[in-house]
Amino acid sequence: MATPSDFEVPTLALVLIITTVATLPLVYKALAPSKTEQSSPVMDLKAIQAPRLTGLALSLFAKVTRIPILGKFILQSIKNDNDFQHVRDFAATLTHLVPLYLPMQPPSAEVLAEHTQLAASF
Repeated sequence: MATPSDFEVPTLALVLIITTVATLPLVYKALAPSKTEQSSPVMDLKAIQAPRLTGLALSLFAKVTRIPILGKFILQSIKNDNDFQHVRDFAATLTHLVPLYLPMQPPSAEVLAEHTQLAASF
């Protein structure tokens, strides 16, 4: 009978990744938020269904998502489950907007002097 010490480290890592990926749908479905009714007709919010991971599970999930084919498939399924395409479609309509690197209104003289003094201390 083979003991865990008989296996090589890459083999153990592969087994760990496979078991993590195999149990991910179970964790994903168990931690998905329940359906809620919208409380306000003004905002059209939807509950997202994404895995909640911490610690070792999070680091393994990050490593699995870096695997070329498998990672792309997992991330795409999470995006599809949460209608992420709507966010991209909305962002595509905002081509005329550029990011602001300065405040819209210039600060007052006192605030500007305070910021200049704080910046000089770096």
